[in-house]
Amino acid sequence: MIDQFLDAMLGPFRGISQFYIEHQLIFNTIIVGIAIYQLYMKKKKERNASAKG
Repeated sequence: MIDQFLDAMLGPFRGISQFYIEHQLIFNTIIVGIAIYQLYMKKKKERNASAKG
C-alpha cells in the first residue's frame, strides 16, 4: 500500500530515490564532508579577519 502512494506521489522520481537509497552512504559522506569543509573555511576566514583588524 505504501508503494502505491510513493508511486503516485513521486512518479518518475521513484528511480532516483531508489538510486539514492542504494548509494546513501556515499552521498551522506560527501554532504557531511562539504559541510565540515565550509565550517572550517568560515572559522578560518573569521580568524584571519580578526587578526588583520
